Amino acid sequence: TDETLPLLASETVEKQTKPKPLHTESSLLSAMEHCGREIGDGQLRTAIREAGIGTPATRAAVIETLFARNYIRRDKKNLVPTEKGLAVYDTVKDKKIADVEMTGMWETALSKIEAGSMDADTFRKGIEVYATQITAELLSVQLSVATGETCPCPKCNNGRILFYPKVAKCSNVDCT
Repeated sequence: TDETLPLLASETVEKQTKPKPLHTESSLLSAMEHCGREIGDGQLRTAIREAGIGTPATRAAVIETLFARNYIRRDKKNLVPTEKGLAVYDTVKDKKIADVEMTGMWETALSKIEAGSMDADTFRKGIEVYATQITAELLSVQLSVATGETCPCPKCNNGRILFYPKVAKCSNVDCT
């Protein structure tokens, strides 16, 4: 029916959304163990949810590598991405290498190999193709620095980063 109801009152409310809370080491380890909630494919979601990303030891090693490469830092108990970490994330977030569904496909394939319904050599060939694709994709990334803008070297803090088509290096000859 076409009913019209009277409007009794209205008001405008201004609010801001809150970002997700920062991870702690514990919450990041848990997220890596129980990842895959956003995967659309039910079978892949189940495969990755059962296995997570890596083993407990490799998950901890990944976090230590993030610290060692200065991608994250500690702020009390929170893990905070550094400028360098955010720049790397920005570069790879839409790339094949950052696709968590791929991990789900690998876990499914490994289960099939274990059950004898998939050939290990087929899986290996697929990994080789994947490695070729992600390498080509990452090498095609164009990094650009505006003219006159400098980017300090995150390792030595003395030189500035010089960008070339496939390499970035420090202008300080003593820096590796």
